[in-house]
Amino acid sequence: MRTLKKQRQSLRVLSSLLLVLVYIGFYFDWLNVKFLAIWANTQFAPVTCSKGVSAGVKKWFVDSVQSVHATAAQWAELKQGQLHACQYGWEYWPYISPPVNNDSIFAYASLTKLITAELIFQQIRMQQLSLNDPVANRLLTQKVRMGNWVDNRAKAITIGDLLSHRMGVDRTIQGDVMAAPNSWCPDHLLALASLQLNSNAGQRFAYSNLGYCLLGSVLTVSTKQSVEHLMTSGPYSQSSFVFLWQAQSHDAINWVIYPFGRSNTNDDLRVWHNATASGSLKGSAKSLLLALDNASRQSAPNIFSSFSERQIRCGLDNLRGCHGLAMYEFSSKNDQYFWKDGSLPETTAVTLIRPRHQELMVFLANGGAINASKVRNEKIVRDYLQAN
Repeated sequence: MRTLKKQRQSLRVLSSLLLVLVYIGFYFDWLNVKFLAIWANTQFAPVTCSKGVSAGVKKWFVDSVQSVHATAAQWAELKQGQLHACQYGWEYWPYISPPVNNDSIFAYASLTKLITAELIFQQIRMQQLSLNDPVANRLLTQKVRMGNWVDNRAKAITIGDLLSHRMGVDRTIQGDVMAAPNSWCPDHLLALASLQLNSNAGQRFAYSNLGYCLLGSVLTVSTKQSVEHLMTSGPYSQSSFVFLWQAQSHDAINWVIYPFGRSNTNDDLRVWHNATASGSLKGSAKSLLLALDNASRQSAPNIFSSFSERQIRCGLDNLRGCHGLAMYEFSSKNDQYFWKDGSLPETTAVTLIRPRHQELMVFLANGGAINASKVRNEKIVRDYLQAN
């Protein structure tokens, strides 16, 4: 009996230890994220910059990384044909994993939309599409278009409206349909006839992930190719572009996008796939920089095109007040700038372009809270201009 009792006690102790190990294993990555976020604000992370980067820009880079509590980051700049870059931190484990380099992979978040926009502009320049094309004419059959719609104003939404975030649907009122795994875009486009608008199409700016999902569907219909293929072939075939659901070496974002390990649930994968045209690209800062440089050299319409001929000038005090067909626009010291940002959980992405001087920069980091992203990202832009 004593032997049996001891065996039972041993089993209870062993079971308890196993349970503790399971809990530690489950929460380990989460604890690691919290620990590394604190560690990131120390001065021990490796920081490397290419020759020619000023002390002011290097300080801006480090300050920006630490302001978003990132543990890894990249910055790349193209100025009059000269490429400059800085890297911060390690790709995964401090001291054990390789330091971040020019090939490390980060999430682009909503900077993905710039690639989608350029693909649309290509089709327009080839006269396959028009800014004034009603989206319904491209995506739905005549029978559906002539049928009963919840809001007939939705029939008037154009490609230009989608590009410029003026489709008439306000996610602050309706919620962001693209954040749900059961989003009707891009696989159930008949739901477009059930769309309720909050304002007339083209009337006012309201940031929309749904609009860019619809643009992805327009691209698929127009080119008869998937958005995934279009974003990784042709002018992008030599880039590091891949998608969030694809594991890659030198990936510096996996452990923050998936804090409990890479997720393989159908819901998670469906959200990322649905967001292919609006926010699922990842790659290096250098690859995105070169893609944007190429896009900026194209004839109109391009990523610098305005929504209308009437220019509403914005300054540093109103960085989000003027949005063209693809980017925000503002002026400072009699010069013109274009910029865009993106955020995902623990992700910050910012680009700034000064076309008259052929200057572009991309900043990517694996840190940042979405609820503070607007103010934080605007500060990154302002501080960068001061550092230059």
